Amino acid sequence: MSIQQILVVDDDKLSREFLVEAVKSLGFQVSVATSGDDGLERVRNSPPDLVLTDLRMPGMDGLALVERLAKDAPGLPVVMVTAHGTVETAVQAMRLGAIDFLLKPCTPAALELVIQRVARTLRLQRENEYLRAEVTGVGATIVAESPGMLETLRSARKIARSKGTVLITGESGTGKERVAHLIHRESPRREAPFIRVNCAALSETFSRASCSATSAAPSPARTRAARAASNWPTAARCCSTRSARSRPRCKPSCCACSKRKNSSASAAARRSRSTCA
Repeated sequence: MSIQQILVVDDDKLSREFLVEAVKSLGFQVSVATSGDDGLERVRNSPPDLVLTDLRMPGMDGLALVERLAKDAPGLPVVMVTAHGTVETAVQAMRLGAIDFLLKPCTPAALELVIQRVARTLRLQRENEYLRAEVTGVGATIVAESPGMLETLRSARKIARSKGTVLITGESGTGKERVAHLIHRESPRREAPFIRVNCAALSETFSRASCSATSAAPSPARTRAARAASNWPTAARCCSTRSARSRPRCKPSCCACSKRKNSSASAAARRSRSTCA
């Protein structure tokens, strides 16, 4: 949301007209309110992108207006503009929800600087919210109709409350990462960041030790992996297989390849002994 419409709330005619002309000269649309109650009503009827309000006004003053807007229109930026500013007043306005503070008399350049600062703050907040949603998976829903997928989602929600390591398998594009997001979102660790880990970049020993569910005797690598995995956020502890290229390479010492190589070596040794005899 960019700043286009600005509401000026001021009971003093000269001050109000100056702010209106200054805002118009900067290329913004302006609406006017002569009191705090009037300003609150205008916000309800036609919400602006930014509010410039005076501090001292009859009835509802600027601080009361800031407090009401923080409750009735959360997220609406409010700038306090006053000739009676003190450090205590500025701190109180910020605590109540004001985004900035400007002293009268102000120049159009100073007003433009404040508006640009507010726009930059709003842009950073939107980017932060977007990136947080991307990291935590907030808002990412899974739509499924097939019985198999529905059962997978039910199982994911059940295991989300546990502290165990989860292995998610499936073909590329079937939604493994979405399921990992779901587990993170339903788990007690939902406030922690969701971190993607490229399993193919990890060493084979570390991958086997951290994701293995066997009860083999502990080794130094397994102990280090378990200690590290216990501190990982949810996503780092949800291992997913993407394709055959990301699977650990076959080790001769731990698969059937070693049996074939050993049998071939034994046959060669027997032929060599027969020849010598």
